[in-house]
Amino acid sequence: MHKKIKGDPHKNKRFQRLVNGNGQFAKRRREKLVLDILKNMWRRGIKYQMDEPAYTVDKHVPIIQDYLNERWPNEYRLSIFGQRGRMRPMWKGTNRARQEICLFLKNGHYSPIRFISNLFGAPYCMECESTYGNSIDHRAKCVSILGKMNKF
Repeated sequence: MHKKIKGDPHKNKRFQRLVNGNGQFAKRRREKLVLDILKNMWRRGIKYQMDEPAYTVDKHVPIIQDYLNERWPNEYRLSIFGQRGRMRPMWKGTNRARQEICLFLKNGHYSPIRFISNLFGAPYCMECESTYGNSIDHRAKCVSILGKMNKF
């Protein structure tokens, strides 16, 4: 998984070490992260079963999003896309965040989407949930940008 954290090279380096690290330290950090998520599931009354056939979007993904919100407020938002060929995600976190974590669900397996524009063959706006051709024209029409302007 290759995700670049904008604006903070130190955070980016730590994240890359966590995700891609082969050493014992990185492995322990990943295990701790998974255990924290599992504890969060237990707190919310969802029992983790080792033999569960699939982890559903409706049941499990919101719990992981809640955990990300608690641990790193306003930092990450999950978006799940599926095989149906639709532009809109099957599930998307409600709050905007600095980083988008996009996953593609196929046959019960979640794969990271490295570049969302490669999935659709054109630049993609997570707020509008659509592709666009010209970024200048898109900025003039984008609901998220217009929404920010109307708040002032």
